Amino acid sequence: MSGETCGAKKSGGGTCGKPAGWGTPNKTGRCRLHGGMTPTHLLAAERRMAAETAARYSVPREVHPVEGLLEQYHRYAGQVAWLEAKVNELPEEALFWGVESETDRRNPDEDVDGERLRTGAAAEFERKSKAGPNALLEQFDRVQREYAKLGVDIVRIGLETAGDALATRFASRLQVELDALMGECAALAAEQPGADLAVVFRARMVARIAAFAGARPVIEGVAA
Repeated sequence: MSGETCGAKKSGGGTCGKPAGWGTPNKTGRCRLHGGMTPTHLLAAERRMAAETAARYSVPREVHPVEGLLEQYHRYAGQVAWLEAKVNELPEEALFWGVESETDRRNPDEDVDGERLRTGAAAEFERKSKAGPNALLEQFDRVQREYAKLGVDIVRIGLETAGDALATRFASRLQVELDALMGECAALAAEQPGADLAVVFRARMVARIAAFAGARPVIEGVAA
């Protein structure tokens, strides 16, 4: 935006060379003398500055996907709170009836710094309104939907991750139990060559699984 000018056509010919946003809260768009303070221009300038700031500060960084989702979830929470406050500030009639277009119908009658500044009785805008949800209300609804959807996704991912971790721990524990049981059967085969190892393995495996699952049944004739 550095070096950018207003660029509006001057009443006497040529274009305005004042810095972009001169005399307005913004540093982009039309200057104060050429409509930069109208609601439409102020909103457009704010959106442009926000987009350029985001591009300037969007520096890549390494982040775990789950952490990134949580960060965005927290951002949505802040946006929902801010938008809710703004929507609550709107007059009731403004929620579903807003400005469709705005035309500057003022006449020049005063010079300011060599520019024709439109003031006086004719210093008014021609505004056309239409029925429809306010832009803030629409944004509020959209962000709320995204906020809720992301929350559901995070919970789902959390449950899936927890399920995967539980399955991994179960498999590891089961492998330990199987290794121990195989060792017991090998020792029994050495001590009792005629023992039916299949029956022993099955009985002891049932007892171990029951104990592993938290059950403590009494299985007659089974040596745990």
